[in-house]
Amino acid sequence: MHTDKFHLYLVNDPASGATCFVGTHVPVADVLSASAAGASLEALQAVHPFLSAELLAIADAYMRLPESARQLHPLADAAPAHG
Repeated sequence: MHTDKFHLYLVNDPASGATCFVGTHVPVADVLSASAAGASLEALQAVHPFLSAELLAIADAYMRLPESARQLHPLADAAPAHG
C-alpha cells in the first residue's frame, strides 16, 4: 500500500495522540496488541465490528513504518468510517 493511502483508514486522535481507525476513537496499537496476543479476528470484531482482516493488515503496515514516515489527518478532519 502506498503511504499516502493510509489516511483513508487511519487518523490521529488529537486528544490522545493515538493513531485510531477512521470514524472511531479506537487506538490501532490496542487492537494490534490484542491480535498479537492471540485474539482472533472474530473476537476483535465482537468488540469492534468495523474491523476486517484487510483493515488489520493496513494498520499493521502503517505501524511498521518509521515514525518519521507516519503522517495522518487529525480525527476531526477525517472521513467517515469505511465498511
